[in-house]
Amino acid sequence: MLVGALKLVYKSGEVRCVSDVAYNSRWGCHGYSSFKAYPLNVIITDRHDNVIFPLQQFIKHGSGLWYTMPVVDDKHSDELVFSNFDYPLYLHPYMELRVWFGEDLKNWSEGDNQGRVCVDVFAYVIGDIRASAGGSQGGGTSRAQSLLKNLKTSLSSIMQKNWK
Repeated sequence: MLVGALKLVYKSGEVRCVSDVAYNSRWGCHGYSSFKAYPLNVIITDRHDNVIFPLQQFIKHGSGLWYTMPVVDDKHSDELVFSNFDYPLYLHPYMELRVWFGEDLKNWSEGDNQGRVCVDVFAYVIGDIRASAGGSQGGGTSRAQSLLKNLKTSLSSIMQKNWK
């Protein structure tokens, strides 16, 4: 299936990048001076630990994979939504995705990290390419390209009904 977005919904727990509980957070290290401008540190990878989300251009601190997202509060937001409709993720049956604290993934400044957060993961499915015979021939438009074009024109209405 082709996935244009992944949504993590907070269930329970707290994490932080230092031992002081004052920095407890759902998605990073709340209020820690070194990361106030980019307080998020939750990373999605494949089973080989290749980063899928966030996209590389949003990561502001490469060593620890710290980033920011508009209107997301690392301490209070109930969900994180990662999207890439231009290059959707192909998820095959039984594909393993991993949710990481970025510092732990990179083995960077992780000795004082503490906590655990539980999340539900949802995928925004934009097409099942197994249902088609593959791409088209003769320079036409593939089924996946058609799906993407239709998605881009009606994204706001689709977002309300396609989270699985």
